[in-house]
This record gives sequence, C-alpha cells and structure tokens, in this order.
Amino acid sequence: MARKIILHILFIGSIAFIANFFWESLHAVYLYRDHDISSSAYVPMMLKMSLKDSLIILGLFFFIALVKRSLDWMESRFGGPLAGFILLSLPTAAAIEWFSVTVLSRWSYLETMPTLFGVGLSPLLQLATTGPLAVWLSKKILYDQSLIKNERLPDEC
Repeated sequence: MARKIILHILFIGSIAFIANFFWESLHAVYLYRDHDISSSAYVPMMLKMSLKDSLIILGLFFFIALVKRSLDWMESRFGGPLAGFILLSLPTAAAIEWFSVTVLSRWSYLETMPTLFGVGLSPLLQLATTGPLAVWLSKKILYDQSLIKNERLPDEC
C-alpha cells in the first residue's frame, strides 16, 4: 500500500506541477497586474505557485480516495469521480483566488482577465483543468501500463 501511495504522489504530483507551471506562466504575464518583474523573481514565484497547486490537486485526489475508499477510484468508472474532482476543484480555486485578491490583496487583475463574481476565470478553471489532466495521465501510466494493481483501502481508514 505504501508503494502505491508513493507512486500516486510522484506521478500525480509531478504531472500536476508541470501542468500548473505552464498554466501559471501563460496566464500570469497577460492577466495579472505587476507580473512584469525580473526572471530571478518571476521563476521562483511560478515554481512556488505551481508547487502549491500540485499539493492542492494531491489533496483533492486523496480526499476522493478516502470518500471512495480506494486509491483506484480513477481506474474504474472514471466519469463520476472525475466530475466530483472537478466540482471540488472549482469552489476550492474560487475560495483561494477570492481570498488572495480580495482579503490579502496579493495580486490584482488586468482588464483582459475575464471574471466571474470578481474571481478571474483563468485561475478558476486552472485546478479544474490541470487536476483532471494530472489524474488522467497518471491513470494511463500507472494502470494502463500495469505498474500497480487494484486494491481497496482498509476499512479502518
């Protein structure tokens, strides 16, 4: 079981990190104010944000695994749990973005950023896109390549 958990963390976390690094890099420059900074400050900021996003995605994945009582939730009947993942990621992203923009004033949007109830559309959709992508690609690698076998979580979890 420990090997399986480690493989999920490595694959989902790595894929989520890479996907979020690209997403962050693409939308940050064009949609946020004050992101015209030097690369020595910009790259570490993108790495930090991508790491946070990948940890959130891992948290959502393991939350669903606890609810479904299986790490293999992504292997069988992928549609339902995947829809649940997306439905969880939207309010998670909305809350984080709203709090960061409104309460903490960490950043603000350019006029080019489409918003929904004051929350930027790009960051709102980010976790709902990169998370399922990371889970789906991990499923393809871990299960379709038979790197791990299906096992249920113990009942005491």
